[in-house]
Amino acid sequence: MTSVDISALAAEAAGALATRPPADGWVACASLWARVYVQAGPGWAKWPHLHMTVGGALTTALARASGAEVAAEEDVAGLSAFDVEDDGSDEWQHVLDLVTMLVAALSDDDLASTAHHTISTYLEGTFTVLANDLARDAGRPISQQDAEEGLSRDPRWQRAVGLVRTL
Repeated sequence: MTSVDISALAAEAAGALATRPPADGWVACASLWARVYVQAGPGWAKWPHLHMTVGGALTTALARASGAEVAAEEDVAGLSAFDVEDDGSDEWQHVLDLVTMLVAALSDDDLASTAHHTISTYLEGTFTVLANDLARDAGRPISQQDAEEGLSRDPRWQRAVGLVRTL
């Protein structure tokens, strides 16, 4: 496994969570949801209507993660109506990632599926944001291989992987 093999990293982290009490898995998911919510911060000013929808869905997901039985159909419908055009910004990527994570979490997926999906989405989104930074720095589009090579040495990517491995 390379340091940018997202599928293997997500499987490893989700597998480790599966050996621990369920509450640990939900805490891991909630920590990634919260992290991405904060990373999306500048987007909430751009898209206030989406902030209300995502904030409500996040509250519902946290309640469900803590064991509360709450209906989520309206939240899933609101998230599924995501209609913000990609403006190329980091915050757009983070908003999209959080919406994707929450739809899975609120669609009655089991903990193992939710954890794997949350971790994969977090890593994929982080990879995309950082690869876009590398391309901007290079002043040109870069290949997947160039992105993987560059990110394998990037301390921001290493922190993201380290975070996932400590969940």
